[in-house]
Amino acid sequence: MLKKIGFTNLRGQTNTHQAYKINKVRGRTGGGKSTIKEAISFLFSGADSFGGRAPTHLISSGEDKLKVRIETERAVLERSLTVKKNSTFKLERAGVSNQIAQKDIERLVGSSDLFLSIFSAGYFLTLPEARKAGILHELLPAIDRYEILQEMLDFELTDAHKGICKINDKRADLCASEVAEQRRVLKSTLDYKKGTLSELEKKKHPGNPPVKPEAEEAELKKQESLRSQWETYRTDMAAYEANKKVRDSALKKNKTLQKKKDEIDKQISGLQVVEVKETNEDIKNRYKPMLDDVAKQKADIVFPPAFSEQSLPDSERCPTCAQIVGTKHKESIKILNEQKRKEYEDAYADARSNHDHLTEISKKILKEMEDAIEAIRSANDHNRNVTSMKESLEREKQSLVEEIVPDAVKTPKEPLEEYNEERTTELRGVLSRYNTDLAIYEKELNQFDKAGGEKEQLAGEISSLDGAVGRLYALEQACKEVPQRELKRQAELLSMKEYVLSLEPRINLYHKETKLPYESLSDGEKIRAATHLSLKLNSLIRKNPINMVFVDNADLLDKIAWQDLIEVCVQSGIQLFFACVDEKAEKAYIENINL
Repeated sequence: MLKKIGFTNLRGQTNTHQAYKINKVRGRTGGGKSTIKEAISFLFSGADSFGGRAPTHLISSGEDKLKVRIETERAVLERSLTVKKNSTFKLERAGVSNQIAQKDIERLVGSSDLFLSIFSAGYFLTLPEARKAGILHELLPAIDRYEILQEMLDFELTDAHKGICKINDKRADLCASEVAEQRRVLKSTLDYKKGTLSELEKKKHPGNPPVKPEAEEAELKKQESLRSQWETYRTDMAAYEANKKVRDSALKKNKTLQKKKDEIDKQISGLQVVEVKETNEDIKNRYKPMLDDVAKQKADIVFPPAFSEQSLPDSERCPTCAQIVGTKHKESIKILNEQKRKEYEDAYADARSNHDHLTEISKKILKEMEDAIEAIRSANDHNRNVTSMKESLEREKQSLVEEIVPDAVKTPKEPLEEYNEERTTELRGVLSRYNTDLAIYEKELNQFDKAGGEKEQLAGEISSLDGAVGRLYALEQACKEVPQRELKRQAELLSMKEYVLSLEPRINLYHKETKLPYESLSDGEKIRAATHLSLKLNSLIRKNPINMVFVDNADLLDKIAWQDLIEVCVQSGIQLFFACVDEKAEKAYIENINL
């Protein structure tokens, strides 16, 4: 049931109305009473109350979109339409909103024609005959040919039977032909199985099994054991020879490797390391005092100052004493100069001789120190070379890995008896012939035993196939009779449609075939007849009845018609909307309705 009806930009109005079980819409002519009718029609059918699809003329002038929102007891429904004819329908339930397609809505409330025929009293009568027939076809049950078949058969139709005939999708004669073809296939299978059963009944017991040659079997086992012993002996002997060869090769190689290791040990023992007792610092510290002493002696040597001769005067007077210088005086000055030069040269020569001697001593000491340092360096180089050679020889020695010598294998013992290949072949032939005869016997015995089980199985299958062939024959005959039964059922449905049209006798006055004048009915009689037709159509809906009807110009109904309408709506649980004009609403039986 509708609880609240709201709309925006619908025919110039935006409003929300509460809805009740019985709703009176009152107003002046042209005052918008039918707006509620248009809102409900648009929301559920997507059309206006006259069946016009995408009714953009309902959008208020100057607006781009209209919207209708209706609250029911279980959900909130909303439909909108734009001037570009884009329409959407939303269903909100338990706080979750989903967009619904028109085809899904029609699965719930029927086609737009069916909804409007029930909701809008009188809509059905305005439709052409083809659309009326479509609505009745939507309401009335379709003819199921399987039901017709089931009425004629004494067994229950299975999915397999329906898969064979498919009578709802094809002509009955074609279905009968397909069933006959399937029956012939089963009959052929049945004949084949009967022939197979006849052949199985001819099989006989194969008799006693062949005698087993036990002595030959025991002798063959002995020969097989000897053959195995000789094969084992030859295998062990080959392993022994291979072991001896590998062992001898490993011992020989290890002996050669040991000889090389001994040579390397001899070379290592011949490499001796020179003992170095002092370091370079020790040598320098030993020679440093001697060098310091020589340096000190050299520092103590004093060279005489440079000699300068006394110059002879240029004139006759001595520049020193201002005496007149004679020849003898000049000679004495020369002698004195010579003596002083000789003394200077002798002193300088002694100082130089001492200095050079100390220099030679210093060089000798340095030479001895350098020779000692060189000897240490040479000894260290020698020791490094010896160490490097020892390490190289040790690595070479370590690279000489001896091979693992396998344990010696005992010499295998030769079997005591010889193996006879010819006798073994002969014994195998005897046992092979026995096994072949035994296999043939067991196969014949197994076939005989299997034939017993197959006969029981075939007897059951033949019985089942007999029943299946009989049912297919009955189905074939029934398919041939379906057209006559279907015509009878269609006649019953046609009489039902005529019954629907005759529910209200005066409805026939609107039918074009009656040729009765439309003006012979009063307006109130037309409304009453149309309303009762809407209610009857609603009662024919098998699932999800509409349970809503809108009556225009309800003030034209008389009192008896009103009482009848209210009683039907209350008893059937139908929500009633009726519209009346303000100036005609003073009728007591309308004004005093308990809404």
